[in-house]
Amino acid sequence: MLSPPTARLCSTRRAAPAVIILAVFALMFTTRADDAPLRGVIPLADADGACNWQLSNAKPWRQNISLMDYSPAIGKVLQVTATPTVFHYSELRPNKPVLIARNAEEFNGLLQLDLFSDPADAMLQVCVRIQDSTGELFQYHQPETTRLRTGQWSTLTIPVGTPYKPRSNWAGNKDGVIDYPVSFYAVTIDYTRGFIGQTRMLFDQFTWTPAKDADKATPQTPAP
Repeated sequence: MLSPPTARLCSTRRAAPAVIILAVFALMFTTRADDAPLRGVIPLADADGACNWQLSNAKPWRQNISLMDYSPAIGKVLQVTATPTVFHYSELRPNKPVLIARNAEEFNGLLQLDLFSDPADAMLQVCVRIQDSTGELFQYHQPETTRLRTGQWSTLTIPVGTPYKPRSNWAGNKDGVIDYPVSFYAVTIDYTRGFIGQTRMLFDQFTWTPAKDADKATPQTPAP
C-alpha cells in the first residue's frame, strides 16, 4: 500500500499566496510575445487551472498524471503513478517547451524540483532534457550523490548548460552541437531495475535559476 506523504520540509515549504504569485509570474515569462527566457518557477497549472504538464506515452506505459490538492499551505502538486515493470522510466514535460536561453552565455543554470517518491527506493535517478532550435535533445543527469529519503520531500538540483557535458543527445539534426535558442523540454525519472509494484511520485516547484542568480538559490542535497 502506498503510504501518505509527510509534511513538507521547512526548507521547501512555501505559503499558497507565494506559490500563486510565482506561478503567475513564470507563466507571464513563458507566454510573453518577445519570448524572454524563463527565470523562476515553471507553473504546474495553466491560467485556467488545468494541468500544465503531461506524461509521454502514458497509456502504453500504464502511467498516470494528475494535479492533486496537497495542503492548504502548499496547494496543488503533480502526482505521477507508474509500474516500473511495465516501463522503466517516466518522461514528465510541460505542455510546450519552456525557453531558458538564447545563447551559450545564458545557457548555464540549475533546474531544481521538489520530489516525494513512495517508496523512495523505487527511483534511481532524475535527468533533464533540453531541446535546441533544431529539435535535438540533450540529456543532463543529476549528481551521483543525490539521494531520496523515505517518507520525506527532497529538493533535487541538476546543473545544466554550457559548462556541463550532456550524457547523450538525439533527434533534431543529430550533430551534437547545441543550436540556440534552447528550451527546457522534460524531466525523466529512471526507476530502479528489478523494483516490483506500483510507485507514486509527487512533484512541486520546478524552478530554473540562471547561474548568475544561483547565489540566491543555493543547491540543496538531501542528507544521507
